[in-house]
Amino acid sequence: MRYSSQVAENAVIEGNCLLKHRAMVGGEAQLRGGPILLDDDVLIQGRTVIIGDVIVEHQVSINDEVQIAAQEGRGHSSARPKTLDGQQHITRTPLLGAL
Repeated sequence: MRYSSQVAENAVIEGNCLLKHRAMVGGEAQLRGGPILLDDDVLIQGRTVIIGDVIVEHQVSINDEVQIAAQEGRGHSSARPKTLDGQQHITRTPLLGAL
């Protein structure tokens, strides 16, 4: 966790997680597993759950009950200004077989 990052309230962070510049995690958010990278004005709050190989950077806000899950080696990246909220579920899994 870098100097400009904060974890507050009932947030839980477990595993291989790196909070870099201006990353804030609060509410009842859960970050588990990893590697998880939060960098450059990231706000995570509410009952957000992030599991697995996830990169969130560059002015991203994640609120409410959003769930992001990615398996190791099949990472998910949110790397542009945006807001995720409500009850969105983002899952990244490997495709079996050829399309």
